[in-house]
Amino acid sequence: MKKNVFKWMLALAVLATPMVFTACGDDKTDSPATPNPDETVVKVTYEMHESALSGTAESTEFNATVIKLRTEMYTALYSSVGLTYNPSLPNPFLLVPATDETKILNALDATYARLKDTDLKGGAYILTLRKDGSTLRTYNFGEEISVDGVRYAISFENAKLNSDKFWIGDETGTKTEGSNGPAWACTYTEGPATVNMTYGGSYWSGFAISACTGNTFASYSGTDQYNNVTGKAYKGDNFLVVQNAYGNESITFSTPVSILGFNYTNSAVAVNSILNGDAISGEKFGADDFLTCTVTGLRKDGKTVTYDIELAKDGEYVDYWKSTRSMRASFNNITKLTFSFKGSRNGEYGLNTPAYMCIDNIIVYAQE
Repeated sequence: MKKNVFKWMLALAVLATPMVFTACGDDKTDSPATPNPDETVVKVTYEMHESALSGTAESTEFNATVIKLRTEMYTALYSSVGLTYNPSLPNPFLLVPATDETKILNALDATYARLKDTDLKGGAYILTLRKDGSTLRTYNFGEEISVDGVRYAISFENAKLNSDKFWIGDETGTKTEGSNGPAWACTYTEGPATVNMTYGGSYWSGFAISACTGNTFASYSGTDQYNNVTGKAYKGDNFLVVQNAYGNESITFSTPVSILGFNYTNSAVAVNSILNGDAISGEKFGADDFLTCTVTGLRKDGKTVTYDIELAKDGEYVDYWKSTRSMRASFNNITKLTFSFKGSRNGEYGLNTPAYMCIDNIIVYAQE
């Protein structure tokens, strides 16, 4: 049955008393009797119009996120022309010199680029910047979703963790003998998804499930490799640690699904190498270094689609839970997901940077 999880929640068109910002010239003791036409400042009006859509299940969290997005975008708008935004007041329009347009657009575009992947739990929020009544920019957060199937939010909360708050498999799995000794193929299933991991006693491969709350890394011998940089899950207590798979580890689906996205952030292991360097990767990352995870989806018809996640690039790294909501356009009829890593630090045996990432809250629609 086709379901639309949206309904109009609010449609705001805000127009209040204008706040004037005037450019100042050099102070002079005497003013000319007749103004010089060349010194006339042409001013235009900028205003923001808002509208939002949301599902009903998580409306409180949705509204809180919208308030945060709204505040950051309005702050950027006001700051771009030297004003301070006060979120407790009605939103005035801005009457500012026309020459300020480039500053306004650059500030809003940069803020939107930073915030555009914010997860709105299936809702949407739209800000439209208008100049003298004409639309200049439309900033879309989230998007309307109408998908066939049953919705699942896979958050790994049902996993039974050990006393150290992680699980990397155990000897209850299917035992195999390899060059490094025995290993056990283990699984965790939630909804239509099954996470396949390998437990080798002294090592693990593919995936771990963690509720560890540290956000730094010092040693592989403890729990630090199960930390992420935020120190918490995106939702609930548990999250999935993705490690470079050495075997056939993957996330499989019992029925084809449409993947609307998931949340991801950096592992503390990778960030330690990025910021401080390590014995294998070498010195800390420079401006040209990068770390990318490629998510590959296998469709029911045997074709594949890919989605690249940039974990570190251009001297920056992901340090909060981001969303992959843009993958929903192509990740449909998916039966399996695999993860691989690439980066700028490579040696004889491949990538030298720790190949780790953390994910949570995988939203899928199962075709049941």
